[in-house]
Amino acid sequence: IIPDLPGQLPGQVFVFQAELYKKLFGDAVVQHGLHFIHHAFGQTALQPLVDPLLQDFADGKCIFFAGIVESIFDLIDPKEEFGIAPSPKYNKEQDTYYSLLNTWGANAMAIPTNVTENELPFVGACLDVLGYLSWKDIEDSVAYNYYEVVLKYQKLTTEKASELLDQIFADRGCELGAIYQVGKIAGSGATVYDMLIGLMDADQTSGLTSAYEARKNQFQNSIDAIRSYFESAG
Repeated sequence: IIPDLPGQLPGQVFVFQAELYKKLFGDAVVQHGLHFIHHAFGQTALQPLVDPLLQDFADGKCIFFAGIVESIFDLIDPKEEFGIAPSPKYNKEQDTYYSLLNTWGANAMAIPTNVTENELPFVGACLDVLGYLSWKDIEDSVAYNYYEVVLKYQKLTTEKASELLDQIFADRGCELGAIYQVGKIAGSGATVYDMLIGLMDADQTSGLTSAYEARKNQFQNSIDAIRSYFESAG
């Protein structure tokens, strides 16, 4: 969860960013790319769009490439040494760098409801062991070898890049609205994402404020339902 920045009104940063995005919506090339991403629900469908951009970066035709950490593995024979950096600060008053987790691929482990009460202690013990052995501070774990060996040693070749990778993970955040589908809790309605996609599909470069106001109560009801659930769960 990323807080509002000092000196900014609640949500002002989002509105500022949304205004920039709306300008992009009017660009025919960018609009086509965003529309393509909207209707692509799998990695295979996304690759035709992502691969050329990433390859241009690898070929030294681009200074920056905005992607997820896993994009490092898709870099094929980069011409120059490259580094990694967190998302830029909004202004100099921002206390640290914030990087969001990719909620598209968010996942979790759960215990099925048909597990009997007598089996729960064993299942819980198994989950504890799996969780412990997957922690990146355990040298024999997959997470440790992925993070410390593959990412830092094999893919990122400079000490500064490794430090910045640590900062990205230390200051990571999560957009809970995407995970909990705020605005669509009961399976109907529209999320903020759906609202933005509606504007994009209609080729609108305005109307964000009115679209939000029309759904404001629906979004708030979803947030209240989420808070109520966790408060009741203790």
